[in-house]
Amino acid sequence: MRTDGGLRRTLALCLAIILTFALGCDHTGEVDPVRPDALEGLQISLVDAPALWVYGSNAFRDVSIRLDLDESMRDAVLAGDVPTPAVWLRIVPPIGETQDVRLADDGSAFATADTASFLASSSGDLVAHDFIYSLRLNSGFATVQGDYEFRFVAAGADAADTTYDQLASRVEAVSLTAEVSVAVNQAPLLDGEDSTFPDSLHSGFATQTWVLLVTDPDAEGGDVVTGANLQILRQDAVLRNLILTDSGSDQWTLRADSSFSSGISTGDVLFRFTATDGFGETSQPLDTTVWIENTPPTLSEPGAPDSVFIPSSGANDYTLTVRVTDSQGPGDLNRVYYTAEDPQGVLTESPDFVFADNGVAPDETANDGIWTAGVSVPSTNTNTGSWTFRFYGEDRAGNTSDAATVPIVMEHEP
Repeated sequence: MRTDGGLRRTLALCLAIILTFALGCDHTGEVDPVRPDALEGLQISLVDAPALWVYGSNAFRDVSIRLDLDESMRDAVLAGDVPTPAVWLRIVPPIGETQDVRLADDGSAFATADTASFLASSSGDLVAHDFIYSLRLNSGFATVQGDYEFRFVAAGADAADTTYDQLASRVEAVSLTAEVSVAVNQAPLLDGEDSTFPDSLHSGFATQTWVLLVTDPDAEGGDVVTGANLQILRQDAVLRNLILTDSGSDQWTLRADSSFSSGISTGDVLFRFTATDGFGETSQPLDTTVWIENTPPTLSEPGAPDSVFIPSSGANDYTLTVRVTDSQGPGDLNRVYYTAEDPQGVLTESPDFVFADNGVAPDETANDGIWTAGVSVPSTNTNTGSWTFRFYGEDRAGNTSDAATVPIVMEHEP
């Protein structure tokens, strides 16, 4: 039988144990959550993986996938309460060894961890921690042409050195596969049906815009048309090389006015269009024959004194003027000159008998269409009477204008 003293000692011991437990426990502190071993409900979807890659291209392209989690799980990832997702890509060639590289959700803030030569220096990721994982690479991953598989795998991972195989072995791992093709470059294609360019250009034609349509068969593979050119040829001689402007929507344009025909004589010429892609490969030429008209300059408003005087000594200076126009623009003018015929019908020509429109005396204003020449009458000239001066304009195509004729009487000073 238990005595009262024993019962009191037993009760006291129990009370001490209860008080010790109560005093040793902190009921106000938070209990650390147990980190789950897996990301619950993880899903993966493709954002971008170009289907066509040009073999040997150095152009970097973006590959990205999206990870989907419910809101609470996303918050837990961002708070560090659950393992951070990792995403790897395994590149599977038609023959040969696979290559594994890692995608990032870092906003391109860090250098690419992998050292593969076909990777850009950063991931190309746009926004950090938005659960879109990205990678920038070029077609250097391809050792041969053919069909490749991009195998993506994602799962929670704490260690930065987690491999593709380690990640794929996790319970919550999700994956998807994208098929891509790697092929050799093809030259741009020129559309001769829907492009717009003339079959004739008459002298003084109004401003026109010519459109060349160019497509690149490798556009989906990241190749682009980098330039388009027009050569003007006659009998295999290149008269002009022109560069077209990229106007978007596969359109390359050239705006031309009447000065386009400057220096090209009337007749047929060959327009030869070509285009070049990012690999420097040039298209097959697109040829079309165009008739070009280049008319001679036109002279008007000839100006000269009615009479000039032979001084008793020294020389007297006079000015000749004429207005010159050219339907191909002033750039088509090669020279404006004059000849002098004395009263006996003897014609005098000289390289010095030229006009200028450069604003240098005796010309008053440069490029105003009024051409000016200075004439000096020395005291040694004794050939008095009526002289005939003829003014001419010559263009760069070799055309010569009709003469503008002025009579000038030469006599001794009174």
